[in-house]
Amino acid sequence: MRLAGFIETVVLAFVSLRCMAQEIHQAENVGRLEENAQLTRAALRDNPTDSRLYAQLGTLLHHLDFISPNGGARIPEAEQAYLKAVELSGGEPRVRAGLYGNIGALLMGAAGRMEDALEYTEKSIEAGREINIPDSTLTAGSYFNRGKILGMLGREEDAQEAYKEAALVSEGVAAGSFAKALASLKAYDEDLVAKMEEAVRFLQLERDSTGEPAATGGEADLAESLPSSRRRRQRSRSKAASAGELRERWSWLSEIKPEDKPWIYFALHRGYNAKAEYDKAWEHLVEANRLQRDTYTFNPQEETRIVRGLVQAFPVGAKDESLRNALEGNVGSRDKTPIFVVGLPRSGSTLVEQILASHPSVWGAGEDTEFAPLLPKLFRILQSQSGSPADIGDEYVDKMRQRVPKMRNVTRIVDKMLRNAFNLGYIQLALPRSCVIHTVRHPLDVALSCFSQPFEGRGLPWAAQLDEVANAIKNHHDVMRHWDALLPGRVLHVPYEQLVEDQEGWSRRLLQHCGLPWDDSVLEFHKTERDVQTASLSQVRQKLYKTAIGKWRRYEDKLQPIMTDLHGYIEDYEATLGARKAHDEL
Repeated sequence: MRLAGFIETVVLAFVSLRCMAQEIHQAENVGRLEENAQLTRAALRDNPTDSRLYAQLGTLLHHLDFISPNGGARIPEAEQAYLKAVELSGGEPRVRAGLYGNIGALLMGAAGRMEDALEYTEKSIEAGREINIPDSTLTAGSYFNRGKILGMLGREEDAQEAYKEAALVSEGVAAGSFAKALASLKAYDEDLVAKMEEAVRFLQLERDSTGEPAATGGEADLAESLPSSRRRRQRSRSKAASAGELRERWSWLSEIKPEDKPWIYFALHRGYNAKAEYDKAWEHLVEANRLQRDTYTFNPQEETRIVRGLVQAFPVGAKDESLRNALEGNVGSRDKTPIFVVGLPRSGSTLVEQILASHPSVWGAGEDTEFAPLLPKLFRILQSQSGSPADIGDEYVDKMRQRVPKMRNVTRIVDKMLRNAFNLGYIQLALPRSCVIHTVRHPLDVALSCFSQPFEGRGLPWAAQLDEVANAIKNHHDVMRHWDALLPGRVLHVPYEQLVEDQEGWSRRLLQHCGLPWDDSVLEFHKTERDVQTASLSQVRQKLYKTAIGKWRRYEDKLQPIMTDLHGYIEDYEATLGARKAHDEL
């Protein structure tokens, strides 16, 4: 089908959406890795007993699954390749320590395989012990992953003990695992805080010796708002260790990778935050994010252009008859399977998915979506005289259903790819009968939570600089306001604060919006056994508490610059809650 008069602007929006440098770079990487995997398979046909080739194939597929998940389709082949490499090596302990650790990490991303992931991780650690290398870089990652897996399984106390052990065995040999383990702890005693401060002093010493700048870009302005500069603080701090002593104790930390260094500062932020020493906590948080932001490039204005393109592509009160017909749901799939949960990170989306996935008719697929990869095909259909958006909708549902475990007979599948907020116009064309839920939370709580979170892997490119955080919040709310104007009543907005206050009431609204019958199991969401792999993991493993509401007030003076920038958004949000206005003192 062809939507004349609409396709030109929609293509412009799509091109803007797809031409971000990071996405192009990732697509190129995926292509190269897939080509290398094919070459490795070919080499194995000629050398079927080469353990190194099997290990190489496992590693390539493992990395592909990490940077471009496709529902875990590559995981079985990667697992078997690793196991074959172990077998052909004769079970040599070093090989087992490394490759069993890889399998454990791989299976952390496989639905329903978390217990298997723990088993292989334990095997990796045990293999290291066999050859007396409990503190080797070969197994340090396994110690850290054991903590992550235990947390994903809801065994929080065991996870914390595992992180402590990971920090202990990594100290002196594996800087990255050491830093991440520290940042994963929930409690910090005085000795541990002092140790982390000493580590930071060493890193500062190293930075000063290389002439590295202390702050760049927007973070320089943030640093000036601190009560004292880091250099002044260090001059007044008790000099417990000389430069020579610091280098003697911490020289191994100089090998830390740039992407791992921020974790030590995030750990110190959490340590001081727990002690309610908020000025010190903020100082370390700013430095953590400065270091993180320096590891990548990001153009925050690109997303603003995307929003403008979408508003142009999907105009409210469209005069084009074919577009109006499409937006009314007359050209899309009749399938009602999908439930799209969208929202800003740290807005309660994982909690909402967990509540929905506790219903016996619902499967939670997490953030591994199939919709965005189908957009190019949708545009080819829109530009041609053949095919229909319904074909894309049906293909999407088929692909998502392939991810549901065979033992589960479900009628709904939750897709929690948050960036689908930008795709709701396209979703309306292809899947007009799908359910859409938008999780919302106080803008300043979202801002602080994102700024405080050391996102791993692909992460959030805008989360490490407060002005960019504010820009992302504005873009998100702007595009959601547009969808509301274009498609009134299509989206159910779920305020986190109200969900926590009235779980049953909002759970009933959620199910009603999705056309699902009531089931008491949704009130026991914290007992639902499913793999959760986001920063909100601990939240869905316990009953609802209100401790996450209003945390931004601890740092109100530090957040003043973005409070001004977000003034209207804060005012609108608080008006919906009847909350005390955050801008009273502006």
